[in-house]
Amino acid sequence: MSSFLRWPRRSRTPKRTAAAPPTAAGTTATILCDGLRLDSSSSSINASSSSDSNVDSKTESMGSSTDESPPTSPQTTSKALTLTLGDVCPGTRLTLPWWEEALLLPCFVVLCAPIFSFMMLGLSFVPFFGWVRASTSYLSAFSFYWVLLYFDLVPRRERLSPPCLSTWFLRAMVRYFNYFVIVEDPSSIQPSTPYIGVQSPHGIYPIASVCAAPFSPSLFRGRDSYCMAASALQLQPFLWQWLETLGGRPISAAGITKVVEQGDVCCILPGGIAEMFMLDPSNETEKVLIRRGFIREALKNRVDIIPMYHFNHTQTFSYILPPSLNELLATVCRKSGLPGCFLIGRWGLFVPHKVKMFSVVGRPIQVRRRHCSSSSSSSSSSSSCKNNSGNGKIPGTEDGRAKKVGMEGEKYEPTEEEIEAVVVEYKEALRRIYYTFRPADEQRELVLVDNQKGNSASSSSSSSSSSSSGKNNSH
Repeated sequence: MSSFLRWPRRSRTPKRTAAAPPTAAGTTATILCDGLRLDSSSSSINASSSSDSNVDSKTESMGSSTDESPPTSPQTTSKALTLTLGDVCPGTRLTLPWWEEALLLPCFVVLCAPIFSFMMLGLSFVPFFGWVRASTSYLSAFSFYWVLLYFDLVPRRERLSPPCLSTWFLRAMVRYFNYFVIVEDPSSIQPSTPYIGVQSPHGIYPIASVCAAPFSPSLFRGRDSYCMAASALQLQPFLWQWLETLGGRPISAAGITKVVEQGDVCCILPGGIAEMFMLDPSNETEKVLIRRGFIREALKNRVDIIPMYHFNHTQTFSYILPPSLNELLATVCRKSGLPGCFLIGRWGLFVPHKVKMFSVVGRPIQVRRRHCSSSSSSSSSSSSCKNNSGNGKIPGTEDGRAKKVGMEGEKYEPTEEEIEAVVVEYKEALRRIYYTFRPADEQRELVLVDNQKGNSASSSSSSSSSSSSGKNNSH
């Protein structure tokens, strides 16, 4: 079976248009990705071109039919890079045959409905052992394993397992959604530097985070990427152990600090359970919940924040229950901390709809530089920031940890003003990413729901930058 899964396949490259004139760094080609046209360099991700070619490529990527040019600031005209499955797993067939899709469907059921899968597994023993013997033996074994999970007696993986990021199941899932990743500004992501990656939206089921796992080694070179998930998932038999092989860790402040101090990347979905119940039934808006916990941890650990947005992620599943019962279930789940949303997908099963999904990795939000400038009055803090700026020597290396411990042995506590300043930048980053990279057929408006203030604000009428992006993307 292993030799069959490693059967060599003919590599297929995405369809490309006529190449643009070569620049000093290499040849630039325009890639067509489901109506979204982006530029990527074939020789180096740090390639730079003239401002005119950047403006033209940015106008094409927005898919706008108007003649108005986008803002010409350096941040807006930075070159984007598209990563496909062929880039991260060479030799993999980019199309998914029908027989592989048929094998993938039961895997989706096990992944998206583990409790239902274990019920079906128990019923499958009935024809062989009878109702009494099957129920007593299966339930006793299931209960014993659940007790081991509850008391945290099942061995855990301390480090990521890179071979698991290129398994057949993950590659088939990526091909099922035609999934790819767009990096807004590859040169802004520094090597050997820890980050906190913030993924939005959560959706009913965060299946885009699983699809992004094979792309992590190419996005964050020299570092592992750990996705922090709800602690309640540790009680899901076998599901949590499989997620651990992909970098899953229980979310907590101590867990984030541990990953960052290792020098790795910590990815979180701040929407959580609340955002699972925020889908718009009318399909007119895309809601994202704005929280502040990850910003506080980023300021404490002095690491930059990388905003990530998953497009078409909320179209994979829908609700089973009517709105009234769904709101009641949302209240129960938030109070208990257990994710219990009843979802339904393709053919009325626990199989996600076959939508074309992609993720955009934005430019890092400068949290470390902000902290260094605010604490420049202290001599020890100033020297620490000076030595740790631009070279990756922040908590992730021995020098960084030594300086951190040497600062009077106290943990830095950010002020509310510092947190709110980063919140503003994070909101602007989400608006910029959404209205710049959304597909041409996407008509929904982005609504940012502030968790602290309890209000929502549409991104189409928030700032001059977002309004200009919305104007260039009106269809």
